[in-house]
Amino acid sequence: MFFSARGLDIGHVGIYIGDNQILHTYSKEKGVHIEAFDGQWKKRFVTARRVL
Repeated sequence: MFFSARGLDIGHVGIYIGDNQILHTYSKEKGVHIEAFDGQWKKRFVTARRVL
């Protein structure tokens, strides 16, 4: 999953793991974690690609 961030068209990426959840990291404090794909992430969502 690709998201806009820091004024860039694509500035953040995450992996959709199902059940409306994404795996990603965006801070040293939180590290890699699972978070709901809603709120700010839905607003910033740009596109997704399947990796096989």
